[in-house]
Amino acid sequence: MTALPPKAELDGSSSGHNQGVFKAAIGGMRDFLSGLFGADGTPATALATMKLLDPQAVYNLSPVFTVDSNALTCTLKDRAGNDLGSGNAGFIGQRSATGGDGGFNLRAITANVALTISSGSTLGHASGAAGKIYWYLLDNAGAQVLAASSEFKGLAGRFSTTAEGGAGAADSGTALYAIAAHSNLPGRLIAVTTDTQTTAGTWVALPSLVQAAPFDQDIFFPAAAAFAGPGIKQGYGISNNVSDATNDIDIAAGKAVDSTGAVVMSGGAQTKRLDADWAPGSGNGGRYSGAAITNGTYHVWKIAKAGGADVDSYLDPSADVNTVLGHVQAESGGASYLYAWRIGSIMRESATLVPFVQIYDLFMRKTPILDVSAAGVGTSAVLRTLSVPAGLKVQAEFFAYYRNTSGSPDGCNMYFTDPDLTDLAPNMTLSPGTAPGGDGSTLDTRMGAVNFIYTNTSRQVRSRVGATGGSITLYMVTRGWRDPAIYRS
Repeated sequence: MTALPPKAELDGSSSGHNQGVFKAAIGGMRDFLSGLFGADGTPATALATMKLLDPQAVYNLSPVFTVDSNALTCTLKDRAGNDLGSGNAGFIGQRSATGGDGGFNLRAITANVALTISSGSTLGHASGAAGKIYWYLLDNAGAQVLAASSEFKGLAGRFSTTAEGGAGAADSGTALYAIAAHSNLPGRLIAVTTDTQTTAGTWVALPSLVQAAPFDQDIFFPAAAAFAGPGIKQGYGISNNVSDATNDIDIAAGKAVDSTGAVVMSGGAQTKRLDADWAPGSGNGGRYSGAAITNGTYHVWKIAKAGGADVDSYLDPSADVNTVLGHVQAESGGASYLYAWRIGSIMRESATLVPFVQIYDLFMRKTPILDVSAAGVGTSAVLRTLSVPAGLKVQAEFFAYYRNTSGSPDGCNMYFTDPDLTDLAPNMTLSPGTAPGGDGSTLDTRMGAVNFIYTNTSRQVRSRVGATGGSITLYMVTRGWRDPAIYRS
């Protein structure tokens, strides 16, 4: 590109300035502008000339939606909704088709581009429920291809498509559909719609919301959340239900990214019953129907269909996401649920739900429980079972103390560890250390401390007492547990 002439050659302030210098400067200015914007004054030439300045350019393009014969059609037209043509082109920057190539192409679109979602094709949506459709424009060696999916695939990249088929069989919530199948085409997100149909696959209602590039921040939230990793992003606190504290739990509204990082599951507040088999909706059963209600641990899951639609809650004894999804999909009305994330765990003891208070990832029993009262303990390691959730590792919070009831034990102290760590004897002066202790030379010596120790998946921590002589009784009172896995994988 020609350099911009010096200002002095244009305003006459340079020494020896004359008409020839001025004319040369004007010519240089013309060359500079034509190098920047092109010489013929058309948007196509200007955009093509400036394409290196804006690889994300989208110009004179807008999606137009129609429904006819129970089918939904998206047509890419100009920004006023008129047909594209050679004299009314749209433009879009598309990345190179070669992986690792940082270049891009500015594509001129001189004819409308369309895709029809045929009657009977659900895209994984459910009847009567709002679902998102992500519309992508792909670059097939210059020819533009419109594609759609109920799953967010990213803002740009290389994509493979499945043929829509036109026969009402495009029912996957994760496939990217186009008129024909393609492999590894570069492309980018061009629009996002929210659609609700009374009967899934019968397209009679136009989208209730259309968002086209450039997008508002909420379009980017699924990608940002996925990069941040699966987990609760907002809300979804759980608590005992006031009306039926024996069987019911309340779940606050919230947002969470599923275990795969694919979708954001955004749902309202719900109440779920442990004493009834799962059925979708607040106030209905929440329990896995394959097992009768019993004392023990129930993990609380948020579940969703394609695109994060129809978010619900599920109570399952399993802490494994794949097992849980298998259970959900076997339930009546659960076949379309594809995503899940565990938001906490509850316990049932003596035929009633344990009362608790949740503070972020900390779950405190409203009434602590004495789990261990072991007389005559020796110095060997023992696994102690606490009243915390089973099936996963949690950080148990418990108060532990010992009491010398006879004799004069020497060097009495306590040491608690995660069973997955190396078993070591307590030592008051060297590694690994010890909880508060004493020589216990006085009868009825008592020492105690609050401990925060990770359990194994069977609710156990390891205890060691360092003492010889006397009669030592160990007490462990469980106060609650911390469950950091609800926020991250």
